Amino acid sequence: MIKAVKVFLLHTLFGLRPSEICEILDIKSPSLVSRQIRNVSDQLICGELSFIDATPEEIEAARKRLESARTKKRAYDIKNKDRANALRRESYARKKALS
Repeated sequence: MIKAVKVFLLHTLFGLRPSEICEILDIKSPSLVSRQIRNVSDQLICGELSFIDATPEEIEAARKRLESARTKKRAYDIKNKDRANALRRESYARKKALS
């Protein structure tokens, strides 16, 4: 199961707070957990995932929020491409050294 969906279900079904979900799933940032909860909720509302029914207005609003978030993420990724690559290389080197 996708981690974001796990986060959403833990929050929705069991009422866990983002900080509690971080401890359970070993995630470092509660803000990431909150963002995943919102994104999965929006995906459900706009029909990308289907667990609930929504009105056409709710669907359109969720699509706009998702597209806005994705546009920001793409811009951030483009802006920080070198930093992300350096972090990946560093992580790979650490794993390689432990092997």
